[in-house]
Amino acid sequence: ASYPAAVAPAGEAGRAGGPSEAVRVETITEAIVSPAGSVLGHTTVLFSLDGVYARSTNNRRAIFLVTLLIISANCVAMWLVNGQISRPLRSLTKAAQKISAGNFALRLEAKTRDEVGELTESFNVMTAYLLESRRLIEQHTEKLESLVAERTLELSRKNEELLLQSHRPEEANRLKS
Repeated sequence: ASYPAAVAPAGEAGRAGGPSEAVRVETITEAIVSPAGSVLGHTTVLFSLDGVYARSTNNRRAIFLVTLLIISANCVAMWLVNGQISRPLRSLTKAAQKISAGNFALRLEAKTRDEVGELTESFNVMTAYLLESRRLIEQHTEKLESLVAERTLELSRKNEELLLQSHRPEEANRLKS
């Protein structure tokens, strides 16, 4: 078989463009059959696969770059979302620690209108209730301490009176004798 110098079938050592470039060629051979069913001849088609391989390589590079871009964009998005969630939650955690240490007047600013913002608002409401409850408990404690002090004073007076009354009969008996 003879082929042009630039094209050779895959099984043969053909070169195109110089000694460093191998040409990938696909060969398709089909029989030419007459309507009566006899073989009239064969036709052979040769075509280069270099374009297909080049497009395939370019497509793989493009897919790799798009995948890399998507992964990078997702990483940036996760970092931003993480900051939008983590920062307020860290702030809530620090505030809860301060409140557990007794700082009930602490308030946080709800910077967003999402679930984290709602949580911050709920936290502020809870803190306000705690502050009011503590104020009421302190007020009740002061009232109880005042009542205890009054009762103690009253009991002290009654004890003194009883002591005086218990000494009077003895003194009266002594005076009689």
